[in-house]
Amino acid sequence: MLDNFLEHFGVKGMKWGIRKDGKGSGKKSAQQTAKTLTNKELKKRVDRMNMEKQYTTLVKKSEAASVSKGQKIVNGVVSDYGSRVVRGLTKKGAEKTVEYTVKKVGEFSASRGS
Repeated sequence: MLDNFLEHFGVKGMKWGIRKDGKGSGKKSAQQTAKTLTNKELKKRVDRMNMEKQYTTLVKKSEAASVSKGQKIVNGVVSDYGSRVVRGLTKKGAEKTVEYTVKKVGEFSASRGS
């Protein structure tokens, strides 16, 4: 009347610590190239990529169509104003840089002449 016993329901011939390689799992390797794929697999992948491309194009078109006329006007005004501000700042910055440079060159010339 032994109550303590060990049962093993593993795979016959299995070794401890050794795992099966996943070749029998049916998964395809990520290293496959167009030359290693069959025509059927290649066609399936190309069709999928084309469908994804069409989907993103359609989504972009629908998002662009959903922008109202008022939003387009506001976006244009803000964009135009922003570019004018940046141009004005760069113009002022360039003018100040030229003034500073001329001033420093004048000071340098004056110090060398004396």
